[in-house]
Amino acid sequence: MSSRFSGPLFGLAAFVAWGFLPVYWKQLAAVPPFEILCHRIIWSCVFLCLIISWQHRWEEVRQIVAAPADMGRLSVSSLLIGGNWLIYIVAVNTGHVVETSLGYYITPMVNILLGVLLLKERFSCLQTVAVLCAFAGVVYSLLGYGTLPKYALSLAFLFAFYGYLRKKNRGGSHPWVAS
Repeated sequence: MSSRFSGPLFGLAAFVAWGFLPVYWKQLAAVPPFEILCHRIIWSCVFLCLIISWQHRWEEVRQIVAAPADMGRLSVSSLLIGGNWLIYIVAVNTGHVVETSLGYYITPMVNILLGVLLLKERFSCLQTVAVLCAFAGVVYSLLGYGTLPKYALSLAFLFAFYGYLRKKNRGGSHPWVAS
């Protein structure tokens, strides 16, 4: 397959898989959410260890582990994404699939808020209009939801702070820390 087509196809495959994930979690409703999360973490680690071995990149892993500041931020970001995953599993298995979707619409707004407040990012006039339009759409969806969407807000804030910490690690000297 040509690399010109592989990127969009892999992206499409990821979005399709993500779309079917709630169906998968629902099939595991009898399994405790924390156990599902533990399996997700363990099997991801096994898979990543195989990839790292195949690519002969263990030296990079050693360098990351040897940097205490990087490891601290990565540990906190791991807890944030783990919490995000756990809340997502619990929400889906308790019938709050629409609310989880709303959380991923809120996330970009929280990302923008963190960018402006913590990273001192600024927008052009046109970007400001786009952000205000998106913000209006999210507020409209929140009002239409009718109740405080605790799962949605939890997912949005955990994922946004996870992204913030990962961005802060971009200053590190290790390429994997920036991913």
